[in-house]
Amino acid sequence: MATETVKLTLRLPADLHQRLTDLARRERRSLNEQLVRLLETHPDVEAMTMTMTETLADLTRSMIDEIQWYQARAHTRGALTAQEQQERAEYVASLPEPLRSIADALIREGRDSVLRALGPTTIGVYADDEAEVAIATWSVPAEVAAVVAEMEV
Repeated sequence: MATETVKLTLRLPADLHQRLTDLARRERRSLNEQLVRLLETHPDVEAMTMTMTETLADLTRSMIDEIQWYQARAHTRGALTAQEQQERAEYVASLPEPLRSIADALIREGRDSVLRALGPTTIGVYADDEAEVAIATWSVPAEVAAVVAEMEV
Protein backbone atom coordinates (compact mmCIF):
# COMPACT_ATOMS: atom_id res chain seq x y z
CA MET A 1 0.00 0.00 0.00
CA ALA A 2 1.39 3.39 -0.95
CA THR A 3 1.52 6.02 1.74
CA GLU A 4 1.30 9.75 1.50
CA THR A 5 2.67 12.14 4.08
CA VAL A 6 0.17 14.69 5.29
CA LYS A 7 0.97 17.30 7.91
CA LEU A 8 -1.85 18.60 10.04
CA THR A 9 -2.47 20.21 13.37
CA LEU A 10 -5.14 18.87 15.69
CA ARG A 11 -6.61 20.75 18.62
CA LEU A 12 -7.84 18.05 20.98
CA PRO A 13 -9.60 18.52 24.29
CA ALA A 14 -7.25 17.57 27.12
CA ASP A 15 -9.29 14.52 28.16
CA LEU A 16 -9.40 13.15 24.60
CA HIS A 17 -5.66 13.72 24.20
CA GLN A 18 -5.04 11.84 27.45
CA ARG A 19 -7.27 8.92 26.39
CA LEU A 20 -5.55 8.67 23.01
CA THR A 21 -2.11 8.87 24.61
CA ASP A 22 -3.04 6.15 27.13
CA LEU A 23 -4.43 3.94 24.37
CA ALA A 24 -1.31 4.43 22.24
CA ARG A 25 0.91 3.57 25.20
CA ARG A 26 -1.11 0.40 25.97
CA GLU A 27 -0.86 -0.70 22.35
CA ARG A 28 2.81 0.31 22.13
CA ARG A 29 2.31 2.87 19.40
CA SER A 30 3.18 6.49 19.01
CA LEU A 31 0.27 8.91 19.17
CA ASN A 32 0.59 9.40 15.40
CA GLU A 33 0.53 5.63 14.78
CA GLN A 34 -2.50 5.28 17.03
CA LEU A 35 -4.42 8.00 15.20
CA VAL A 36 -3.61 6.38 11.85
CA ARG A 37 -4.67 2.97 13.21
CA LEU A 38 -8.00 4.37 14.43
CA LEU A 39 -8.62 5.95 11.05
CA GLU A 40 -7.71 2.75 9.21
CA THR A 41 -9.97 0.53 11.30
CA HIS A 42 -13.00 2.81 11.69
CA PRO A 43 -15.98 1.32 9.75
CA ASP A 44 -16.85 4.61 8.04
CA VAL A 45 -13.29 5.01 6.73
CA GLU A 46 -13.18 1.37 5.61
CA ALA A 47 -16.49 1.82 3.82
CA MET A 48 -15.00 4.63 1.73
CA THR A 49 -12.90 2.04 -0.10
CA MET A 50 -16.00 0.22 -1.39
CA THR A 51 -18.81 1.52 -3.51
CA MET A 52 -21.61 3.00 -1.44
CA THR A 53 -24.17 0.67 -3.06
CA GLU A 54 -22.26 -2.49 -2.14
CA THR A 55 -21.58 -1.21 1.34
CA LEU A 56 -25.14 -0.25 2.17
CA ALA A 57 -26.68 -3.41 0.72
CA ASP A 58 -24.17 -5.66 2.52
CA LEU A 59 -24.41 -3.72 5.77
CA THR A 60 -28.21 -3.82 5.64
CA ARG A 61 -28.26 -7.61 5.19
CA SER A 62 -25.70 -8.02 7.96
CA MET A 63 -27.57 -5.66 10.30
CA ILE A 64 -30.86 -7.51 9.83
CA ASP A 65 -29.20 -10.89 10.39
CA GLU A 66 -27.36 -9.70 13.51
CA ILE A 67 -30.40 -8.08 15.13
CA GLN A 68 -32.54 -11.15 14.39
CA TRP A 69 -29.86 -13.39 15.94
CA TYR A 70 -29.73 -11.30 19.13
CA GLN A 71 -33.53 -11.17 19.35
CA ALA A 72 -33.83 -14.95 18.92
CA ARG A 73 -31.08 -15.48 21.50
CA ALA A 74 -32.83 -13.22 24.01
CA HIS A 75 -36.13 -14.99 23.40
CA THR A 76 -34.78 -18.52 23.88
CA ARG A 77 -32.81 -17.59 27.01
CA GLY A 78 -35.17 -15.01 28.44
CA ALA A 79 -32.50 -12.29 28.15
CA LEU A 80 -29.10 -11.56 26.71
CA THR A 81 -26.04 -11.87 28.93
CA ALA A 82 -24.27 -8.65 29.88
CA GLN A 83 -21.51 -9.54 27.41
CA GLU A 84 -24.03 -10.12 24.59
CA GLN A 85 -25.72 -6.81 25.38
CA GLN A 86 -22.34 -5.07 25.23
CA GLU A 87 -21.43 -6.76 21.94
CA ARG A 88 -24.80 -5.83 20.44
CA ALA A 89 -24.42 -2.21 21.59
CA GLU A 90 -20.93 -2.01 20.07
CA TYR A 91 -22.17 -3.53 16.83
CA VAL A 92 -25.08 -1.09 16.57
CA ALA A 93 -22.79 1.85 17.41
CA SER A 94 -20.51 0.84 14.53
CA LEU A 95 -23.32 1.10 11.98
CA PRO A 96 -23.68 4.21 9.82
CA GLU A 97 -26.95 6.13 9.82
CA PRO A 98 -29.73 5.35 9.02
CA LEU A 99 -28.91 1.69 9.82
CA ARG A 100 -28.00 2.58 13.41
CA SER A 101 -31.41 4.17 14.03
CA ILE A 102 -33.20 1.28 12.33
CA ALA A 103 -31.33 -1.28 14.45
CA ASP A 104 -32.11 0.71 17.60
CA ALA A 105 -35.82 0.73 16.72
CA LEU A 106 -35.87 -3.02 16.04
CA ILE A 107 -34.17 -3.69 19.38
CA ARG A 108 -36.44 -1.28 21.27
CA GLU A 109 -39.59 -2.84 19.82
CA GLY A 110 -38.45 -6.38 20.58
CA ARG A 111 -38.63 -9.81 19.03
CA ASP A 112 -41.95 -9.39 17.23
CA SER A 113 -40.98 -6.15 15.46
CA VAL A 114 -40.85 -6.26 11.68
CA LEU A 115 -39.16 -4.15 9.03
CA ARG A 116 -41.02 -3.46 5.80
CA ALA A 117 -40.23 -1.65 2.58
CA LEU A 118 -42.92 0.97 2.03
CA GLY A 119 -41.67 2.22 -1.30
CA PRO A 120 -38.53 2.45 -3.38
CA THR A 121 -36.80 4.67 -0.79
CA THR A 122 -38.89 4.29 2.38
CA ILE A 123 -38.90 1.62 5.08
CA GLY A 124 -40.78 1.28 8.35
CA VAL A 125 -40.59 -0.61 11.62
CA TYR A 126 -43.84 -2.18 12.85
CA ALA A 127 -44.60 -3.62 16.29
CA ASP A 128 -45.50 -7.01 14.77
CA ASP A 129 -46.80 -8.75 11.63
CA GLU A 130 -50.37 -7.60 12.31
CA ALA A 131 -49.59 -3.90 12.82
CA GLU A 132 -50.90 -1.57 10.15
CA VAL A 133 -49.21 1.62 11.33
CA ALA A 134 -45.44 2.00 11.38
CA ILE A 135 -43.81 2.97 14.65
CA ALA A 136 -41.08 4.73 12.72
CA THR A 137 -40.23 5.31 9.08
CA TRP A 138 -37.05 6.31 7.30
CA SER A 139 -36.20 7.70 3.93
CA VAL A 140 -33.31 5.50 2.79
CA PRO A 141 -31.23 4.89 -0.32
CA ALA A 142 -32.96 2.57 -2.79
CA GLU A 143 -30.37 -0.16 -2.10
CA VAL A 144 -31.44 -0.35 1.56
CA ALA A 145 -35.16 -0.51 0.72
CA ALA A 146 -34.47 -3.22 -1.89
CA VAL A 147 -32.65 -5.39 0.68
CA VAL A 148 -35.50 -4.95 3.17
CA ALA A 149 -38.03 -5.90 0.52
CA GLU A 150 -36.07 -9.00 -0.50
CA MET A 151 -35.52 -10.17 3.07
CA GLU A 152 -39.13 -9.54 4.16
CA VAL A 153 -38.29 -9.13 7.84
